[in-house]
Amino acid sequence: MENDAAMEYNRLFTIAERKGWAHEAFACNSLVIAWPDVQAKAAESQAVASSGGVQMTFDNAIDN
Repeated sequence: MENDAAMEYNRLFTIAERKGWAHEAFACNSLVIAWPDVQAKAAESQAVASSGGVQMTFDNAIDN
């Protein structure tokens, strides 16, 4: 995560924590933790699309 974005999410987490918004604080913290994986998956998808083959995969997909 870029430094500026990390600082902003840290600030959001701190505000939520101070106000007693546990659910929102947890969501901010979860996003910060997951962000490197989100970026990696986005880069991987873009690389596949750039190479001419579009392939989307979703872990734990629900079949309808």
